[in-house]
Amino acid sequence: MIELLVIADDFTGAMDTGVQFSKFGISTLVVLANGLPGCFGEFDEDVEVLVVDTESRHIEAEKAYQAVRGVTELAVKNGIHYIYKKVDSTMRGNVGSELEAVRDGSGFTDSPLLFIPAFPALGRFTRNGIQYIGEVPVGMTEFAEDPFTPVAESSIPAIISGQSSLPTILAGPEDIERIFREEKGKAAIIDAQTDEELGLIAKQIRRQGKEQLLLAGNAGFAAKLPQIIRFHVEELGRDRGVDELLVVCGSLNKASFEQLYQAEQAGIPSVTLTREQKKLSGYFETVCGARDMREWERVLRETGSLIIKLSNETELPEIRKEEQEESREHLRIAGNVGQMVAKLIRETKLEAVAVFGGDTLYGIVSGMDGFRIKPQKEILPGVVQSELDFEGRRLLAVTKAGGFGEKDTLLKIFRHYRLREGNHGSGTDTEDWGRGINWA
Repeated sequence: MIELLVIADDFTGAMDTGVQFSKFGISTLVVLANGLPGCFGEFDEDVEVLVVDTESRHIEAEKAYQAVRGVTELAVKNGIHYIYKKVDSTMRGNVGSELEAVRDGSGFTDSPLLFIPAFPALGRFTRNGIQYIGEVPVGMTEFAEDPFTPVAESSIPAIISGQSSLPTILAGPEDIERIFREEKGKAAIIDAQTDEELGLIAKQIRRQGKEQLLLAGNAGFAAKLPQIIRFHVEELGRDRGVDELLVVCGSLNKASFEQLYQAEQAGIPSVTLTREQKKLSGYFETVCGARDMREWERVLRETGSLIIKLSNETELPEIRKEEQEESREHLRIAGNVGQMVAKLIRETKLEAVAVFGGDTLYGIVSGMDGFRIKPQKEILPGVVQSELDFEGRRLLAVTKAGGFGEKDTLLKIFRHYRLREGNHGSGTDTEDWGRGINWA
């Protein structure tokens, strides 16, 4: 029986939040909002956390409001009383309008909405209502120059008020009891700078004994929700190794480019898509497209690894210019690349795919009928392993938001899967990967 609804505005956000429950053995399912059934009884009875991706980060605020409100109303109609609005830890997207939509759609008029945006494990802190990345206010970081959803403001109340009429207050963990008593209908932004403070906030919420809750935050506080809500816990399954791993990077974040560079320096083969490969719908059905596909299949077969990049870092100025001229261009590219990856999976024996960037991942899965994915575990902070039913095949999917991770994150992903006993060509050193490749 579903106990908790999580609403995310992009796919990697849905995944890295859902895994905060599945890693404890709590049955969790991720679905797309456009495939959501009217009756939640269609889901397996053991599912206790339902994560819905509304894919609303890049759309207009009013459309985002309607999408999130619709999902919230449907969940309440199906008897769900615990709702968690997942918000990007860097405040990208329609933060204010979507929080307001959850409040309005729930009908929980006697409840405040508690917003806990800190994620200390990933260097996201909230002080006096200001969101920090490390010691820098988010509006002064590279996220202020995000080509799709720039964050020019660091004050969370200002971000919310700029997108909605939702009233806000600033508070700390010690204010939780008072908030429930006096601040109904408002969004309470709770400061936190340590994981211990997140735990204290969860403890204070649990003490209130509420049978319905409106909460918001990112994967950081989501990991504390099992301390508040009673779930059934199942035994975790064992890891499996893979022989081939395809990496697809659609992220334009500097962190992702650094991770790709480290992997390329270790000898992992990579290719950057051309304009035609990215932008021409149906390109891979042409003679040239089929030739490209065969070459990538050969590299995967011979080396067990391949990185496909949508862009190089040097292309960022041009990409930003194109985005200003055509705001939906990156979504169309993500859809084309998604079709390309799905075709590559169909035509190979590929067992695993790693995807950096929510738009690209959504482009891959959005064309699947009845798509559902089960998060399994975090292999690294912010890096989620899941099982995907791809047209009857069990595919291992690894997902990561573009801004997460250290410089060697991608290398660590390869080590995690390629160094398992029985994997061909694993060896003990990443420098052996990709050696002898002949790009004919």
